[in-house]
Amino acid sequence: MKTSIFKRGMALLLAVLLCFTTLIGSTVVPAFASGIQEEVRMTAFPQTGDAQFSADWGHNELHYMNDWGDRATRYLYVRAVGDYEGQICYCIEPGVNLTSTDVLTQRNEGFWDNYPSEYNHTISPDDIKLLIGRILQYGYRNFVSRRWMSQNAEDADRLGNATATQLLIWETIVGERDADFNKVSTDGKDPVLSGIRADNPIYDQVILWWR
Repeated sequence: MKTSIFKRGMALLLAVLLCFTTLIGSTVVPAFASGIQEEVRMTAFPQTGDAQFSADWGHNELHYMNDWGDRATRYLYVRAVGDYEGQICYCIEPGVNLTSTDVLTQRNEGFWDNYPSEYNHTISPDDIKLLIGRILQYGYRNFVSRRWMSQNAEDADRLGNATATQLLIWETIVGERDADFNKVSTDGKDPVLSGIRADNPIYDQVILWWR
């Protein structure tokens, strides 16, 4: 997938409280300097004990707009900083292979100044930055729990919120959203939303937050 501006072996993520403080306001936490590195932890859902543990929570291989894509998987992944139950963070490279203990590098707003235009033909890097900041204002910004179970309404709601937030970020990254955050045609490519199938146990909760 997209690798030309990213150091090989290091996935670039948006850590809500590390990377986007300047976008969502310094009232959240003090801003940190660019370049800080943290390990990422990935949790695959469902976890043992989930009533839908035997269900397929994943999707087939997907091909998004502007040559982005995602590999086939049977799981739903949530990412956190430093610890499996740490602060949630979000991927901004759909399809990049990422495993737990990989290192993420914090970026400030200047990252978007040199963002290649071919990665998104719909909106400018400035608009991408602005829209992602807004998504993070209203999306899930708390901690991840490996004890989230789909049979627990509160857990399903939090997991649905986190998943919807990631999907909206990816829609913005690949070009499915215009500068007014309206959906645009994918011209036959898979929509990012197809990453959450209708038979997923938390589909309804995801759609509630996605809307």
